Amino acid sequence: MLKNFWWPLDFSEKVTAKPIRVTALMQEFVLYRLPDGRAQVLSDLCVHRGGALSDGWLEGNCIVCPYHGWHFEADGACVKIPANQPGVPVPKKARVDAYPTVENYGFVWAFLGDFDRATVRRSR
Repeated sequence: MLKNFWWPLDFSEKVTAKPIRVTALMQEFVLYRLPDGRAQVLSDLCVHRGGALSDGWLEGNCIVCPYHGWHFEADGACVKIPANQPGVPVPKKARVDAYPTVENYGFVWAFLGDFDRATVRRSR
């Protein structure tokens, strides 16, 4: 019930390219800033072995899991598995949850509920 709202996760000025762990609604999320300046929120749990993405780092537009080096794009899709042999595709199911993210009023907000219910009102 309460998840279908926009939640302020941190102050915009605190969000950098270094991933940080935030907790909301008793769930862990990773919050970071992409090279183009946009803030991004993903689940803080790598789908491979449960590593905390907030302990990882950014390489380009990808956040890298510190456990086995899986690379996840901002939309949550895994785009690189270092242990895969050349030519072996990344499974489509290899993805983490990504959340609609905006910055307003000096905060980074994420919609943690049903994505089809996410609407954005921009500040003036």
